[in-house]
Amino acid sequence: MKQVLGMAAGAAFLMMPMTAFAASMTASDFASARLAAFGSGDFKALMEQYSDDAIVLTQQGTLTGKSQIGPMIEAALAEFGQAGTKFNLISTLAEGNVVTFVWSGETAKNTYHHVAETYVLQDGKARYETFAAQISPK
Repeated sequence: MKQVLGMAAGAAFLMMPMTAFAASMTASDFASARLAAFGSGDFKALMEQYSDDAIVLTQQGTLTGKSQIGPMIEAALAEFGQAGTKFNLISTLAEGNVVTFVWSGETAKNTYHHVAETYVLQDGKARYETFAAQISPK
């Protein structure tokens, strides 16, 4: 069943450690927890959502494993944690073991016109992620 989730979904996940329910996490649970962790700037929770051997495909290249993914997450949290940042969640779809976010936003550094992030889950964690965006530096 396809589910569309709002930005506020998943606030309860802020109080739950990711490792406690990762193996039984549905795509919908993952999406809610991801939004909650990103919204609160919770680096540890975001990193716990990746498998140890996760692969992230971006326009700039491929990142393999948490040691390469971590700096990307830190940079995103730093950029989106600044005052005046705008984030517009257009849609969230969760079906089977796949989650997709479509969003736009604006930070002090960049305008994100259209972004699509897709996660393929394995055992409740992101095994693969794709990130594609139209970004204009300011």
